[in-house]
Amino acid sequence: MFDVGFWEVSLILVVMLIVIGPERLPGVLRKVGLWLGKARRMVAEVKVEVDRELQLEELKQSINRQTHLDELKQLARDVRNVDADIREQTRTVESDIRSSWETSLDANEELEDKLPHPSRPQHSGENAEDSNRGNLPRKTSTENTEKGQGNMTDAPSPTASKPPPNHSKPPTH
Repeated sequence: MFDVGFWEVSLILVVMLIVIGPERLPGVLRKVGLWLGKARRMVAEVKVEVDRELQLEELKQSINRQTHLDELKQLARDVRNVDADIREQTRTVESDIRSSWETSLDANEELEDKLPHPSRPQHSGENAEDSNRGNLPRKTSTENTEKGQGNMTDAPSPTASKPPPNHSKPPTH
């Protein structure tokens, strides 16, 4: 605390011996020693109290960090649980979609088996495409080739549905 050497202490004792006197010097030195002891104990107690406060503050910070870490760990667990739930629901939805897809494919195949197919003859003897075109006459590939229209087997002629042009003059009134 104070940087007091041997010569400083000797000088203080000589001054005390001259001022106080030799009869009262031992009692005064005893009282000074008691006071110095009390001062040292007080300083030591304050030091211990400060150390306790520092340790208590560090402990509080550690607990706060631990609590924060515990909260983060709980949050991480919650996120993992939600992730697992989402994955499970995704698998369930995926499975439902696959089963619905397979069911619709099966139903589609059943409908295709029940509907007439263009390559198969129908009961009335007409083709499914003919029934869709309003029973228009069908041109063969040789007729189309002769007229220079190429190989258009199922397409009706563009001139077949149009009436011939009328070149006569309209009547005047």
